[in-house]
Amino acid sequence: MLEWLLANEDADVNTQSGVWGTAIQAAAMKGSKDIVELLLKHDANVNIQGGYAGTALAAAAVCGSKDIVELLLKYGANVKIQEGFWGSALQAAAFTGQSDIVELLLNCDADVNAQGGSFGTALQGAAASGYKNTVEILLKNNADVNVQAGMTGTALQAAASGGYKDVVELLLLHSAEVTSATQEGTALHAAAAKGHKDVVELLLLHGADINSQGDKFSTALHNAAAEGHKDVVELLLLHGADISQADDFGMVLQYATAEGHKDIVELLLLHGAEVNTPAGDSGTALQVAAGFGHKNIFELLILHGADVNVQSGRPYGSAIQAAAELGQKDMVELLLKHNADINIQGGHYGTAIQGAAVEGHMDIVKILLNHNADVNAQAGYHGTAIQGAAAEGHKTIVELLLSHGANVNTSAGYFGTAIQAAAAKGFSSIVDLLLDHKAEINLQEGFHSTPIQGAAVKGNRDIVKSIVLWTSHPNSNCRGSYH
Repeated sequence: MLEWLLANEDADVNTQSGVWGTAIQAAAMKGSKDIVELLLKHDANVNIQGGYAGTALAAAAVCGSKDIVELLLKYGANVKIQEGFWGSALQAAAFTGQSDIVELLLNCDADVNAQGGSFGTALQGAAASGYKNTVEILLKNNADVNVQAGMTGTALQAAASGGYKDVVELLLLHSAEVTSATQEGTALHAAAAKGHKDVVELLLLHGADINSQGDKFSTALHNAAAEGHKDVVELLLLHGADISQADDFGMVLQYATAEGHKDIVELLLLHGAEVNTPAGDSGTALQVAAGFGHKNIFELLILHGADVNVQSGRPYGSAIQAAAELGQKDMVELLLKHNADINIQGGHYGTAIQGAAVEGHMDIVKILLNHNADVNAQAGYHGTAIQGAAAEGHKTIVELLLSHGANVNTSAGYFGTAIQAAAAKGFSSIVDLLLDHKAEINLQEGFHSTPIQGAAVKGNRDIVKSIVLWTSHPNSNCRGSYH
């Protein structure tokens, strides 16, 4: 069939489409030497680029088809082309541990340090896959052991992440820099994140900086704690890892808490982790437990002296605010049982009731009101709970707050009043509800000054009409029919 198709003068042997790009690349990927040879005899471009593997040579190399590699080389395949997922044919062969093809390509002048593809270099690809023999061949051919490229950073990081201790040892023997760091951190970060205790120990013995910081997580200890590797956490603590070091999210205790690793939280507390110290965007560990709904860790932290009313100044302010805003009903109730201050102020939304109202958590708003939350407390971005609910279109919560004495005309926060918030955001039914509760339409407060200005600026034509009609007929029931 293929011969018949190729005999057709309209057949284009180099047409590109699909995941493998061309016919010759597809045939090489499948190890079909006869078809590759037939295509070449019909003028298939041996160096055409495209598809997942990039070239036919890379496709044959990654699959270990040495006979096809030799055939393609005979027809002039370029060993230096960088294309596709693996980069070059050498990188493709190295990634899958095809040592004989790696040697063949090197003998054909392939660049051992060429960079490209997902793994950066051939050495990084081989290290990432744990092929020690291939790594040895590349090192003997002067592969740069410390080059940084690709998604693995360095060859040492790649091997450490994969847990390939024998490859890590080999790279260290060839002067791999144990402290070399990329945005993801060092080899120690990589090994700790994946829980490779033996590799972590080896790297520490070779002088790895236990407290060095990366971008994703602060230290190797953060990595191990976040990923739940208790044995690695214990090892790092034994070697003097700084338990109080923090990054943008927080300290190690906050990371372990966020991920729900109670055994690690307990271990950290036994090693002196500071239970009431806020750090990063997460605040305190108790705030994290409350926000994520980890009741068992919450109770553990309480047993170790956690203060339910510590304020961090971070997005949630306090534990009860975190729980309320994030919809953790059970945690809100638990915090109240532990005497959390229901009206404590701080954080982005000012109070627990405002946070719950803004996020639409009706059940939590009810709980807070039943525990005497101050419905008119002024704090945070929206100023009051009713303004927050109005701004987000939560009409039923607005109604509930009004039934509990919310002041419809309190002026505070970004929009000024609740009706200004609803008007600017286009919630006409809430505007009507607030008008029925004698909302003042001429107060000049907030970003848009008056409700009608806010509605006009945002193009909320129906609300403008409704307010205009209200000013003319304040006792009318025909709002919304104005034309």
